[in-house]
Amino acid sequence: MWNVGVEGQYKGVFGSVIGRYVDKSYSDAANRDVAVGVQGAWDAYYLLDTKIGYEVLKGVKASFAVQNLLDESYYQSALMPSRTFIGEVVVNF
Repeated sequence: MWNVGVEGQYKGVFGSVIGRYVDKSYSDAANRDVAVGVQGAWDAYYLLDTKIGYEVLKGVKASFAVQNLLDESYYQSALMPSRTFIGEVVVNF
C-alpha cells in the first residue's frame, strides 16, 4: 500500500493531486482467495484523487474535488464507488 501526492497553494488558489495504491487482500491466512473483480473479492486498486479551490473571502473557501478520477472499478468485498464529484464550502470564524 502506498500514497503519493502533491499539494500547493498560490495566493487564494489551492489544490492537490493524490495517488493511492492498495494491493490485493486475502480473506484467509493461506491466501487461497484468488477471486478478482467479483462480489466478495478484495481487489488491488490504484486511485487518483484531485481537488482545486479558491479562497473567495477571508475565511471562506470553495472547492471542487474528484475522487477516483480514472473511474476504476474494483471490489473491497462489495463494488466500490465509481468516479465521485464533491463540491465544498468551508467557513472559518
